[in-house]
Amino acid sequence: MTRQEQFFYDNAGWSYNPATQTEEQGRIECAKRLAQAELEARAAGISYSWDREDCDCEEKDHNSYYCMACDGDTLVASLGMICGPTREYRRVIEAELALEWSIERNMAETRRAQQYASMAGYAACGVYA
Repeated sequence: MTRQEQFFYDNAGWSYNPATQTEEQGRIECAKRLAQAELEARAAGISYSWDREDCDCEEKDHNSYYCMACDGDTLVASLGMICGPTREYRRVIEAELALEWSIERNMAETRRAQQYASMAGYAACGVYA
């Protein structure tokens, strides 16, 4: 496991599919996916901004924040009501937003590829001829 993966293994939440994985396998997979998303977002120039927001928690002795992930001027993912985040938890949140961005980007690319394939199929059938 890389240092980045180990960080997320130690600090992030995780899930697993009990039909196909052990808890440990799920935890490792989640750590690896967050580390990969963090690297992809960094390479793509995704930036993060943190701002305070009003907190309506019962516990009032902490600050609440929201985090925005942006690709240039475009908001690509966000999360709010993050209460009292540590430096480590901020990194986890940013990686989770990066993973959300990565999944959305991959889905959009898949949809585009499917549309192009459909258009090529229509053209082959003479629909666009």
